[in-house]
Amino acid sequence: MSVKKKLCWRLLGIIIPFIVFVFIAFIGVYEWVSYNVDKNKLNSKLEDLSSTYSRLLAEPVSRQNLKDIQLYNISLIADPDVAYVVIRNSEGDILEKYGEVKESTSLQRKVNINYFNNDAIKKVGDIELALTTQTIFNKLVKRIKYEVFLLFSLILVVFAAVCIAYAKTIGNPLKALMHSINYYKKHRKHIKVTYNKNDELGTIIQRFNDMQEHQLKIQQELKNQYFFLEKTVAERTLELEQELAKHAETSSKLYKEKQRAQVTINSISDSVITTDEKGVIEFMNPAAHDLISCQPGETIGKKFSQVFQLLSIDSRDPEIDLVSWCLQSSSKHSPPVEFNLKIASGKEFIIELVSTGLFDVNGKANGVVILIRDITKNKKHTNELSYLARHDMLTGLVNRREFETRMQNLLEDARLSERQHAMFYLDLDHFKIVNDECGHAAGDKVLKLLSEEFKRHLRKEDCIGRLGGDEFGVLLVNCNIKSAQLVGEKMRHDIDTFEFQWHDKIYKLGVSIGIVAITQHADSIEMLIAEADAGCYQAKQKGRNRIHLHTVN
Repeated sequence: MSVKKKLCWRLLGIIIPFIVFVFIAFIGVYEWVSYNVDKNKLNSKLEDLSSTYSRLLAEPVSRQNLKDIQLYNISLIADPDVAYVVIRNSEGDILEKYGEVKESTSLQRKVNINYFNNDAIKKVGDIELALTTQTIFNKLVKRIKYEVFLLFSLILVVFAAVCIAYAKTIGNPLKALMHSINYYKKHRKHIKVTYNKNDELGTIIQRFNDMQEHQLKIQQELKNQYFFLEKTVAERTLELEQELAKHAETSSKLYKEKQRAQVTINSISDSVITTDEKGVIEFMNPAAHDLISCQPGETIGKKFSQVFQLLSIDSRDPEIDLVSWCLQSSSKHSPPVEFNLKIASGKEFIIELVSTGLFDVNGKANGVVILIRDITKNKKHTNELSYLARHDMLTGLVNRREFETRMQNLLEDARLSERQHAMFYLDLDHFKIVNDECGHAAGDKVLKLLSEEFKRHLRKEDCIGRLGGDEFGVLLVNCNIKSAQLVGEKMRHDIDTFEFQWHDKIYKLGVSIGIVAITQHADSIEMLIAEADAGCYQAKQKGRNRIHLHTVN
């Protein structure tokens, strides 16, 4: 179906239903009013007939004269609107009846029949009268038939009028417009549509003609642009080919450099990890995979903090997000920092870590390069050397140098906080006998056993060290002289009861102890050690195996 016919049918589809609706609404109102008027007339007629015949039948009913009653009834039932008539006497007996009595009859009335006798009114019976609405209904049907015929005639007239008006006003110009459009599709040429009226359709057709002319101009301009672009593209293609040749040479050099860098990274023993700006791992060299015992590619896409759990060397607390810290740091580069590294298997390493942020030309963060060096063995070796430098090899106690260092710290604490500490100088009694009679092996064993005995009387923060062959020093932290004397007495008592057996021979030893208080008034640790040593000497002079207290003024 053409656009022209579709538009015409759409227009008819709007106008005809509207006319039908308006016509039906008008006729409906008209018929409803007419039906009510006829029904009211029939009600008035029912009232008139019932009143009139109740008066006419008063005398025949009072006498029960059936002949007169029938005579009046014949004139009543001659009316085509009467449905039925029932006449009864005062006892309720039916004197005369016409038609079938129906309770559903809409128009019915029952009236008393009164008779005047000697100025008195007396009920002698009643008349029941009903009228039918069939006549009204027949008239209604007849009018509706006529109105339906009138509606169809109106529809035909409107249909013809709309088709004629549409063809003259819209159809023919629209046909010319469609012909111009189809011709343009086939031949790419414009046929001007002629329309002389100055209305809305004329405005549309004029705009269409202008648009077609403008489009033809644009097409011509596009052709010119097309030829210009072809020439430009050819020139640019030649330039691109030259640039691509240069780019290929540069790419080859970059690839070689990348390969060299890749081989270098894969060859070094240090672990190299790169992440994006969110801390997600993008690359790990073979050394990094070996460090955490994982397969290549297993950690790609995981966060650095999930794979590498960094713990503080001192507190063993988990460290902050290293990637975020590095990217937010003003230096963008961290100095070597030592951490404890805990991996998924539970194994721990001591590492040295260096991180450097990656940024583009605009300063936007792209990621972080992290260099990890396993220094576990070096650290262990260093710690061992440090331990040997600070401890006695035989007893495991701190040596004289470490003892003096800790003593110096306590003296400085006493000067700053005015707290009091205590120092013992212990010299074993009769140790030379064991050493001379049993040999150095027995003497070494005695020193080890007594070292353990001494430590049993000390707290965690206290310190005991070997100062010489059979000489020991004790530091009691935050301890007054009275408490220090009690600790010294317990140590002296335990050594006094100590027995050493060597080849079925038992040896008893003792200890002489010199005690000195470490206070803010002390001059130096050398002076304190000398005073404690002097106290120990005094204890030996007084008979050995005793304590001597020396105070510093």
